[in-house]
Amino acid sequence: ICSMVLCWLDKKREKYLKLPVQESDDDASTEQRKTKFRFPFTFWLLCICTLAYYGSIFPFVSFAQEYFTSKFNYTVGQANFITGMVYLVAAFSSPMFGFLIDKTGRNVSWVFAAVAGSIFAHTILVVPDIHASLHHHLGSYGPYIAVVLLGLMYSILSSALWSLAAVIVADEHLATGYGIMQALQNLGTAVITMGAGYIIDSYDISYLERYFIGWLTAALLSAAILYLTNRLTGGKLNDPRRKEAESETSEDES
Repeated sequence: ICSMVLCWLDKKREKYLKLPVQESDDDASTEQRKTKFRFPFTFWLLCICTLAYYGSIFPFVSFAQEYFTSKFNYTVGQANFITGMVYLVAAFSSPMFGFLIDKTGRNVSWVFAAVAGSIFAHTILVVPDIHASLHHHLGSYGPYIAVVLLGLMYSILSSALWSLAAVIVADEHLATGYGIMQALQNLGTAVITMGAGYIIDSYDISYLERYFIGWLTAALLSAAILYLTNRLTGGKLNDPRRKEAESETSEDES
């Protein structure tokens, strides 16, 4: 029903703004069609980051109950509550961070910070295995701190990452670009989930967090390469919002 209402509103928008109707070009050359699949290097870096990050978040939520009950001696009810906090925190914080990113720009930096913060959150969860005295100081609050931080970082990344695709990919190829990103996200989630299940079945569950940290490190590297590539090529992916507005104004005046 919502989709039907959206289509109706879009039609009214076209009539109100008197937008030209786009006609299909049957005589388009094969070379022009192939350009749909020629995306820049920065787009594929964005895809790698999407695959690795979401591939670590969704399986973590799936297996978190067992991890919390075995490593922190939580009851099933407590484990379920703390697992759900990832999405609960993200639901309330996403609009706020989306507004903040709209005002500040620098999307690539936000993506990098979100991935780095997520690695730190997962590191807190492996504290019982690597530092007993630190675990004693954190006590039972450690998982809550980690999960709240993970929810915040998840909301930041979602707001900053997906909007980058619209800057990298041309409007006429944007739907294809989002489709590729979504496909790779689903592929990563499936493969990483199977790997996590194998770890739980074959090894100690403590290795699960190290596994997720490894994938997040891959996302961090792709974000770092994206930042450097954009900087070296003079791209605008990490420009502050004020600079983008000034650039658009100068183009309009010229």
